[in-house]
Amino acid sequence: MTSMRSPDGDNPAEDWNRRGFLCAAGSLLALPVLIGAARPVQFAAGFIDAYNDGDRQALTSWASNNVSQGGLSRRSAADWADWLLGQSERTGALSLLALEQRGSELRLTCALGKIAATRRIDLRFDRDDPARIFDLRPVLDPSPFIAPFSRPPGTLSLHDRIRERLDFAVSRDEFSGVVRIDHSDAGSVFTASYGTADMSEGRPIGAGTRFNLGSADKSFTAILIGQMIEAGRLQLEDRVADLLPEFAIAGASGITVRHLLTHSAGLGQPPGGIHAYSHDRYDRVSELLPAIAAMPVAFAPGARTSYSNEGYVVLGAIIEQIAQAPFWNVLAERVYAPAAMHSSGHFTRDEARALCATGYFHERTDLFRCEPPKPNANMLPWRGNSCGGGFSTSADIAAWFKALSGGQLVKPETLDMLTRHAGEIYPGVSYGMGFVRETVGGTIFTGHSGGGANIGIGSSLRMSLDGTWSVAILGNYDLPYADAILHDILPMLAESGAI
Repeated sequence: MTSMRSPDGDNPAEDWNRRGFLCAAGSLLALPVLIGAARPVQFAAGFIDAYNDGDRQALTSWASNNVSQGGLSRRSAADWADWLLGQSERTGALSLLALEQRGSELRLTCALGKIAATRRIDLRFDRDDPARIFDLRPVLDPSPFIAPFSRPPGTLSLHDRIRERLDFAVSRDEFSGVVRIDHSDAGSVFTASYGTADMSEGRPIGAGTRFNLGSADKSFTAILIGQMIEAGRLQLEDRVADLLPEFAIAGASGITVRHLLTHSAGLGQPPGGIHAYSHDRYDRVSELLPAIAAMPVAFAPGARTSYSNEGYVVLGAIIEQIAQAPFWNVLAERVYAPAAMHSSGHFTRDEARALCATGYFHERTDLFRCEPPKPNANMLPWRGNSCGGGFSTSADIAAWFKALSGGQLVKPETLDMLTRHAGEIYPGVSYGMGFVRETVGGTIFTGHSGGGANIGIGSSLRMSLDGTWSVAILGNYDLPYADAILHDILPMLAESGAI
């Protein structure tokens, strides 16, 4: 990316243009006023002025006046100043290019003075003190892909269009991993690998590299539950209190298996989330239940939908109780083996270092993503479990989807039950029971993604419900990059229909 220049040849990062800033922020005039901050343009201007001033005293004063008590309890005004000074030493002065109001957040798009790059950050206002910010966060913002205008439409094959999309992402260091696409009539029609599995060793990624699936293997847990329902050993309306009598939470006696599968159980999240309470060694998923049981419920079962790792941990404990075996053994016997997934497993943290790709991420404190990415090995749980964290290869995921659509794991009517719309886990994201459901160009796709921002896991898995297509995008960068690629590829598949 070339550096941005103003018409007179000056670098705007050295003297950001307030008139241009006001024009960039003009769209805010048509938006509701930010709660408690009557002048979002002026608030952003104050932040940019203090940041570009590069003076510790000025930044300390800015933090004292504009950061909430909640934000100052996490980082003192002096610490805010030191943090932002450290950022400015790497970025140089900021030139504001755009300003966008997003609920209680103000999103700034900035050009960096020392680096030929554009970055977005969110100024996150405090819900208890909406005139002040609680935090600043980097935005993982995949570059929007636009096919070159120079070539006539329809002149590239499907294979070349997919390759073009991936080359675009790789050229911007927005993807590292494997992409495999299969067609029911032709098997694998596209496989490509990019990047490095371990930067310290220089080990390249190959087609057989194992990647962390993150939450994508929640679908495995749902299939195991479906198998137990088919066998008559479980029903959707069975109460957790009856299945796991030792798992007692006040006010949660009405939680059912259906609630767990659809993220509507209302379980509370322990401090630090799943990575904190699964970090130390455990030999069964059921050993994680006390941490969940210690938390008050977030809402009454069935009252609403809210994405929950904890619900799928409880499902894993139910599977263990019914099968009288550790979750991992049940999964290997009833999913991996019949689907011919020979390279998949829930490896321990130490095993994963040797057998799998290392994930790489930028810390949230690296506000403008100027530092080298860091390995995520120490962030991983001791072992993945029924809410996610297993490892697999692109070939195994293709085998999983083939077995799933072919009725080898559950009956078609059970798969229909699990993939049917039950609610929205996030706005606009339709969810069944362990499976996302989305319609693209008239084709219904299902599957799951796993990972997230600032975690170094990015897996996006989909198959068309008619069994024609399957897509495995396995990456060791953050999920937004993999999902952006997925949602550019799915329309290509939907419109092609054939090879």
